[in-house]
Amino acid sequence: MKKIFLFFFITSTLSLSAQFKLNVSYDKKLTNESYAFLLKSKEELRQDSFINEQIVDLVEPHTLDSIIVRKYQHHRLFMVGWMIHVLGYHWISVDFHRHKVVGTLKREFSMSGEEQFTEFDINMDIIPHLQKYIDIDWQAYQYTKKLHRRLSKEALTKAPFIPPTLESISQYRFHCENTPDRASRAALNAQFYPTLRPTNTSTHINIGEARPTMGVYGPLCLDCNHHCGVEIHPYEWLWWMDLNPTTQNATNQTRWLFEFTKDGSNRFKEWSTTPRVGSISFPFILPADKDSLIIQIEPLVFKDFDEEAFQKMKWLPTEAKTMHFQRQEYALSGLNKKIIVTNNKFIPSDAWKYWISDLHFDGVNNIYTGNIHFAGAVKDLFTCSLTMKY
Repeated sequence: MKKIFLFFFITSTLSLSAQFKLNVSYDKKLTNESYAFLLKSKEELRQDSFINEQIVDLVEPHTLDSIIVRKYQHHRLFMVGWMIHVLGYHWISVDFHRHKVVGTLKREFSMSGEEQFTEFDINMDIIPHLQKYIDIDWQAYQYTKKLHRRLSKEALTKAPFIPPTLESISQYRFHCENTPDRASRAALNAQFYPTLRPTNTSTHINIGEARPTMGVYGPLCLDCNHHCGVEIHPYEWLWWMDLNPTTQNATNQTRWLFEFTKDGSNRFKEWSTTPRVGSISFPFILPADKDSLIIQIEPLVFKDFDEEAFQKMKWLPTEAKTMHFQRQEYALSGLNKKIIVTNNKFIPSDAWKYWISDLHFDGVNNIYTGNIHFAGAVKDLFTCSLTMKY
């Protein structure tokens, strides 16, 4: 027993602070202009949803089961759920894929006042302004047009069933829903995002805006329990850049918040299974006239991990590191610069890891750009705050 304790103590002590090296690419073809938007002031970003969406779009989520194998999901109300499914009341996958969508909220969240059976949805209506997401939305509405027999001829001559324009884009929404884990709702409301009334986006400390820009990832479907509206349901990755005007005004600091979760309502047994296994990456910059970048990882609300399921991600790089540390330093090869990564919560599981990659020098904007990646297998949820400052 003493040997086991000594081994754990030595391992933990060595993990408190470690040093590594990162190579930097100078290939001009790798420059992505959207990274330079991180140099803009927070007020500029609050006033320009289009630029904000381009930054949020730099985040890349993924799940191991990105392809959906069941076309339909339905309510689980004993035989009632099956009966209404037969009558056409269900969710229909648009193309058997999970999709990433980025946009700006049309209004604040809508939330269930109380649990209805197992449903306690956190709802958001996302309006896309980047063309690739407008195209996804438009094609999904064409599927609605094909399926929904109750649409009148007059309705078919109006948005969202005619090609979108800048003037009509607010009518082309992605309705995004997820029921968070029941036992975690109060903690999520306090530490992560609004789940309980009267808190909402404009008053929550991590958002501070009525209509923030957000990114979601999950099954693209039509909700034919109602009017076959276009949805990401359930969203499984959720992320945004914190632009709260009372707390986030430093140009040299960027704060992200993100969640990886399964749906807690039990309605999507084939679409949202446990554990959820996947990865996500976030962009960062280091101006060439600065010597260091500090990345602060702060896990917020999370539950159990699944180490066996994590092993299925065979593609993870060998440099992926567990969260058994407090501080790690990366020297940029050939430069007198470094990236410092700190972690304020020791996570004993090996089923949540991070790594840094894609270091590149952008000579046009005189910045170093890169990405920090996370990969994990969670049984219920993992939420995190990620702050980058130089």
